[in-house]
Amino acid sequence: NVLILITIGIIVGFFIDSKIFFGEVGRVFTTITLIIILFESGVGLKLQELKSSILSATLVTIINFLFSVGIVVGITMWLADFDFTTALFLGSILGGTSSAVVIPMVRQLNMGQKAGTVLLLESAFTDVLCLVVGLAVLESMKAGNLEATAIFTNMAKSFLLAILLGLFGGFVWSLLLNWIRGIKNSMFTTFAIVFIVYGGAELLGLNGGIAALSFGIVLGNSEYFDKMKLWKRIFKIQTAQLNDNEKNFFSEIVFVLQTYFFVYIGIVIEFGTPLIYLISTMIVCLVILARIPTIRLMVRKDCSPDDKLLMSIMMPKGLVPAILASIPLQEGLP
Repeated sequence: NVLILITIGIIVGFFIDSKIFFGEVGRVFTTITLIIILFESGVGLKLQELKSSILSATLVTIINFLFSVGIVVGITMWLADFDFTTALFLGSILGGTSSAVVIPMVRQLNMGQKAGTVLLLESAFTDVLCLVVGLAVLESMKAGNLEATAIFTNMAKSFLLAILLGLFGGFVWSLLLNWIRGIKNSMFTTFAIVFIVYGGAELLGLNGGIAALSFGIVLGNSEYFDKMKLWKRIFKIQTAQLNDNEKNFFSEIVFVLQTYFFVYIGIVIEFGTPLIYLISTMIVCLVILARIPTIRLMVRKDCSPDDKLLMSIMMPKGLVPAILASIPLQEGLP
């Protein structure tokens, strides 16, 4: 249904001016979708599965990001006459995958648990890489020089502190949730807290998506805390676990948002000159070809050949590149 929804969006896009029709609402809508999808996916991740996949996901993320950046830099400097810093900026925002596209695709394709977890974590990690590296290179474009130290410092800060904020928020909410359930019509309060955690992370200059994912992971695994002796000594209150009604409710909300998101993607697609299609096609083909050996080498266990094939071509781009690509124009840069 993803292709059908995007096609519907493209058809609708011919009859409305998407810039006037959506404006800033489009960015808000896609951000809301991203937050809820990341949170709901975190709820579905179990610590045991996370432990077995995080090393593979980290290696896949770093290697594919570097390959993608190198390919984009080479092609755009050759065909589009970009200078190195501008090409690096484009490469850094196209080096990742989109959580908002990866997560629903993984579910609809019925992939294995490890393969799906690796792809989910990769999409979350690369959001951080794209945002931090992209914005750091953008600052270098303004200043006229490239500072690698600033890029790595900002990346480590954004990543680690966002995780800590999400974990703290999840712990606090797991202690309060049983009491909150006593309030009438309280089903949406968990979503409200997710938005607060996301907004707090963004206000602090951190990655809100990683904070929302971490928050969801804590709530999805809160039953493990009560089994820990140290936890029982510190906290006398029993942690709350999400019940089936809440999980089903979250899934329904995600389903509705995903449906509208793919139609939105179709509406906002803009058709340009033939050179853009040539450059884009070359980037897509080379990035996928470079991704295939990485997946084969880094993901060996607990993944079927079909899963590896799907993982090799799962390189969708989404909200982060769309937002970052618009910044140079706003800043008056080429």
